[in-house]
Amino acid sequence: MTEQINDPLPPPSSYLNTAVRKMLRDTVDERIQEIVQQTIESLNQGPPTWFTNEMSRVNDKLDSLERRMESGFNLFDYRNACLINMFRRMNGCKAIPVPFLAAEAILGHQLPPIASVEDIDLLDRHDCQTYLRAYQVQFHPNEIVKLKERLRDAIGLAVNHDVCFQFSGFHS
Repeated sequence: MTEQINDPLPPPSSYLNTAVRKMLRDTVDERIQEIVQQTIESLNQGPPTWFTNEMSRVNDKLDSLERRMESGFNLFDYRNACLINMFRRMNGCKAIPVPFLAAEAILGHQLPPIASVEDIDLLDRHDCQTYLRAYQVQFHPNEIVKLKERLRDAIGLAVNHDVCFQFSGFHS
């Protein structure tokens, strides 16, 4: 009994070393397979909700920006056409069509073209009001007196001989 108790443990046998390595490898392989499976399942579920919510918010902002830009460009085109009509009428030429600011106001209506104040004078009350709505000109629904003058001003027929034109009333 002369052996000392504090002797270190004998080195593991190569069989034990191989068994531990195999066990660790199997455990790591199983864990990796679980992680891969979870990743595949999360990818199949689609993007995370925080991402879809943020993208939806960005999409809404882009839609709003597009509507505002379209509205601004429509207003620019409208003002440009009115200015062109003023210059054309100063030179005695017919007016060009002016783009509508509210195109939805004319859906289902076949409106006659307007190239001069004489064309406005031939409009009936309904067509005149439809034009005014399309150009976003405010008027009272029962108003009949100044509708043609408002339409004349709305499309840029504001030269002296257009302004002096005396409109007839609406034909029944």
